[in-house]
Amino acid sequence: MKPTILVIEDDLAILESLSEFLDGEGYQPRQATNGMIALELLREMDPLPSAILLDLMMPVMDGAQFRAYQEQDPRIAAIPVILMSADHQVEIKRLRIGALECVRKPLDIDVLSQMLDRMTSRSL
Repeated sequence: MKPTILVIEDDLAILESLSEFLDGEGYQPRQATNGMIALELLREMDPLPSAILLDLMMPVMDGAQFRAYQEQDPRIAAIPVILMSADHQVEIKRLRIGALECVRKPLDIDVLSQMLDRMTSRSL
């Protein structure tokens, strides 16, 4: 069985689709609909997820705010992040928030799958 992936996405259709995809690939998906819920979930998770799929634009706490908190917490700072956004400047935003990878919406599932394989094989 593959490792846990935390999906942080406010669009419930995308959240469910990603979770179904991850489950079908053998991953253990966990879900949060904003950065605040994700931080609460991460405080309770043991073991921690091997990667985080992070939406940029969300209510309550967006992706950039989540990353700022993540980087300040030594327990979760090293979890690699894939930034997901429909923004045409997603690569610039990826660099700005320090995400390891980025993927534009609508998501290319094959590209995402390859990113996750690379990330999770490092942590095994």
